[in-house]
Amino acid sequence: MRSGRGLSVDAAFVADQNILDAACATTATGSWQMDVLPADSPGATSGKTIELAQKALSANQELQYELTVRAEELEEEIREADRLLEALENGNDPKEAEDEIQIPGARRASSLFPLSECLNQTSPLYEEAKKRMEFAALITPRSFNPKQLEALRNAVYAENTKLQAYRTQAGNTDPIDLERNLDGIDWDNHWPPLETQRLLSILKQDPKPVDWAELSKQLGTHRTPLSLLSHGHPRQRHYWDSASDARLLSGVALYGLNNWPLVARHVSPHDTPTQALNRYTKSLDPSIKRGAWTPAEDARLRRAVAAAAAGSASASAKLPWVRIAEYVPGRTNDQCNERWTEHLSPPATEGGGKNAWTEEEDERLVELVGSMGKLWKAVSDKIGNGKTGPSCRARFNKLANKSKSSGYGTGTTTPASTSMSGLAALSPIPPTLPPPTRLNPPLLREN
Repeated sequence: MRSGRGLSVDAAFVADQNILDAACATTATGSWQMDVLPADSPGATSGKTIELAQKALSANQELQYELTVRAEELEEEIREADRLLEALENGNDPKEAEDEIQIPGARRASSLFPLSECLNQTSPLYEEAKKRMEFAALITPRSFNPKQLEALRNAVYAENTKLQAYRTQAGNTDPIDLERNLDGIDWDNHWPPLETQRLLSILKQDPKPVDWAELSKQLGTHRTPLSLLSHGHPRQRHYWDSASDARLLSGVALYGLNNWPLVARHVSPHDTPTQALNRYTKSLDPSIKRGAWTPAEDARLRRAVAAAAAGSASASAKLPWVRIAEYVPGRTNDQCNERWTEHLSPPATEGGGKNAWTEEEDERLVELVGSMGKLWKAVSDKIGNGKTGPSCRARFNKLANKSKSSGYGTGTTTPASTSMSGLAALSPIPPTLPPPTRLNPPLLREN
């Protein structure tokens, strides 16, 4: 280490090779006196040695000052690091807090040209706005929900189990961590066209009942029998109609509310227990309330939403509507979601935001329902602009009721769109079926 003058610290302690001893004493006047005893001339004072010792003392003092300043700087840096670590543990980012200015009651700035106008097919900016919406959907991060995380863990465990089996067959007996290993996992697991073509050709050649385990060996691509089954024979989707609704109600009356696999099998070979459960609890359950909401129900919904929002990790997290619906007896999670987003949420009560429907969006909604049917999730994806499946369904039913009361569909068209004439034909006709026998307590109960 060297000081600012470039003098070695060792020179502060070694003045000369010939110095045997040095002593400093303070006189009465406060001056310094140094007695130097050279080895070759005892009793003589060397002026050169005194000068060298004074330089070493001065350099030592400067070095001490620099070390003191540096020690203070290090202590300040340690205090800052401790403060940042404490803020990180508490979940507070001091930089973000300094960059944001919170104004209570202020509304987010809006553009002079709403995005809904640009998404109108007659707009000259339609193509650019459409590309922007598609690009934003691709880059917008979406967090995993607990069900997706559980499915991901199970998939990684299954892939590592297969990988361990392949390694054992190859003679490698070293175990791998089935839950944490990421090496060797095929994350895409896609089917090449040639492999798919070969599988289909084998199935066509042999019309007899298929031995999927033997077919897996014959194919030689290390596919599991279940993977071959799902890819070779895609599961047919089940669509609900009045006849399947009647079978669902009779299945619930026969097997109760806790045997959904049997109920689904009673409805159709292609129906799943989850589909049967959702159809009953969201549409056919006789305990579901229809019609206008009461002030008491609105109050319960507000309290439930406030409690759910206070317990969420972030303000932008999606609300657990299934849990919220448990506190509003007789209302489903879709009804609660629709009521909140369309009528009770701050953007809805202020008359703006993504919940407001424009004339162009109404026209687009009617056109999509006419071409795609009542696949509300797919319709909401086509409309975009923050519209959800329940909101599209509620808006369409509202337009359909308005068209019936105004005589639309009998030769008269709405001022907003000539497509409204098809609303009467698209309006749902609920089946008139007797309610099932309740074998178990209701699914929705008041807590």
